[in-house]
Amino acid sequence: MKKLLLSASFLLLSLAIFAQTPPNKNLGIVNKTTATWCGPCGDWGWTLFEDVITDNQAKAICMGTYGDAGSDLQNQTAIDFYKDFCPSAGWPAFNAIGINRTAYAAGGGIYPSTTQTNVKATIDSFVATPVIASTGYTYTMSGNNITINTTTKFWTAANGDYYVNVYFVEDGVMNIQNGQAGVVAHHDVLRGGVSGSWGQSIVNGAVTANQTFSKTFNGTMDPSWDKWR
Repeated sequence: MKKLLLSASFLLLSLAIFAQTPPNKNLGIVNKTTATWCGPCGDWGWTLFEDVITDNQAKAICMGTYGDAGSDLQNQTAIDFYKDFCPSAGWPAFNAIGINRTAYAAGGGIYPSTTQTNVKATIDSFVATPVIASTGYTYTMSGNNITINTTTKFWTAANGDYYVNVYFVEDGVMNIQNGQAGVVAHHDVLRGGVSGSWGQSIVNGAVTANQTFSKTFNGTMDPSWDKWR
């Protein structure tokens, strides 16, 4: 998947409000590739994800990506992310801006502390790079329906295949998890994309500095989702 995702237009179900004026900063993406049947995901992987969120929540959108079709909490967007954006050889894995940063041990298993360091270093480096483009948004809600208006600004000339999407991420989703006892609150679950998995194309080719592009997204949230967490 060679499309370049602009990650500033994520909508958390905590309903954090951004101005529609695009911020001149980079915002990363952190994915924990996980599954409810996976014991390590609910054991050391559970604690590691909490540490990764603490490290990176100010600089990245952190998502529990349930990308296995046999897992509770899976959805097509999470499956597509696992296949094409944050692939890994096992469960759990920890990815930053689409790069698997899991530190694997030669004899099997992983090194949690090194993995945590790797993820943070990748996000810190990405955030410090010059901003190519960023997206701001505003939204309105009526019941379970939501309309999101986005504005994307290119801060420098670029050439590529750029897409914008809005993704629902819900924290505290109650569900079983192998490695945890009973029903527990899952961290930052990727619920899906408003416009498919990859969103809407804004430019494919050359773009000049200071160009802006506007898109409107209309989505429907599942009534069971906690929109006010």
